[in-house]
Amino acid sequence: MRHEILIIDDDREHLKLARIILDSAGYSVIEAENGETAIRYATEKKPDLVILDWILPDIPGIEVCKILRSDIRTRYIPIIMLTAKTKIDDEVKGLEIGADEYLKKPCRKDELLAYVKAVLRRVEYAAGNKDEIIKKGDIQLFPDKRRVVLGGDEIKLNKKEYDLFYLLFKKPGRVLSREYLFETVWGWDSQSMTGTLDTYICTLRKKIGKNGGKIVAVKGVGYKFET
Repeated sequence: MRHEILIIDDDREHLKLARIILDSAGYSVIEAENGETAIRYATEKKPDLVILDWILPDIPGIEVCKILRSDIRTRYIPIIMLTAKTKIDDEVKGLEIGADEYLKKPCRKDELLAYVKAVLRRVEYAAGNKDEIIKKGDIQLFPDKRRVVLGGDEIKLNKKEYDLFYLLFKKPGRVLSREYLFETVWGWDSQSMTGTLDTYICTLRKKIGKNGGKIVAVKGVGYKFET
């Protein structure tokens, strides 16, 4: 079955180009030119992925993202923010609101398809592990609810922190390479973003308290979670 992708952009040329690229790659495309239509389509059609422009004529894309994330019917639909904004603060804001990825305009064909494939692959990976509850020591991980509980209290993790912790926690003792972690969690090459992974690991260690030392760096390779 073909993945269905909802594209929201008020620029008809961009919509047309994106449709051609995604159609040629085997995806089914739904188009919307404003935020109100986008919210209605997302709620009614429940696409597999939303590609959302930041600047729209009625409701800003960032607000559309908030609305989709607050509605139980659309909360788990992955969102790629597509925008001409280039400030780091804008990117951080988009990710914190709930976007899964942030892609700058103009983007190349191969770049757009790479992001789409990476996001859909992560969603399918998570869906295949929804029913299990993983417990090690005083930490419990609930994949179906994307929750991590430490000693009875929930640890607040953002999306990337959770995805990273899930990979490490699910495979205790196994060394996961930096390349594998980047490809699975972020969907891009690690060569130019090496500090990002280390920053997230540092944050995870702090959030899981006394268990933080169990996330161990393996020099020249990656990280592992020790039991």
